[in-house]
Amino acid sequence: MTDTTDTMDTTPVGVFNRCMELLLVNDIPTFLTLIHPDAVMEFPFTPPGRPRRIEGGEAVREYFMNYSRMMGTSEVTDLTVHETKDPEVLVIEFAGTSTATATGEQVDLAFVSVLRVRDGLVLHYRDYWNPLTTLALMNEAPPGAEV
Repeated sequence: MTDTTDTMDTTPVGVFNRCMELLLVNDIPTFLTLIHPDAVMEFPFTPPGRPRRIEGGEAVREYFMNYSRMMGTSEVTDLTVHETKDPEVLVIEFAGTSTATATGEQVDLAFVSVLRVRDGLVLHYRDYWNPLTTLALMNEAPPGAEV
């Protein structure tokens, strides 16, 4: 197996593309090698009871180790990457589908994300998405919904 870490594109676009590639095939351990030790991830629209902010590489690693339990195979059907005046920051719009591991059903997803990459690693990630899709992936009803 060839070590591609020496040849990986460490620009924000390159790191984002590699992250997406790994997440789409659910290779969480390799994805986590792209997380900065001081990483912060924010999820402003997360469902109640889920973390809105995760600080530190270890906390991010712990959070993402559960990722594969929620989603199976995913695909991106629409992707737009906006580079900004700050060379470390990207704004990304993307949509797609994922298979909910709890039900086996396809769930439509849409995101707007702000990504900061430093030294070839994800330092800050803020993700805006519909919290109902997370609940659907876990086969949970929205708060207050009749079951």
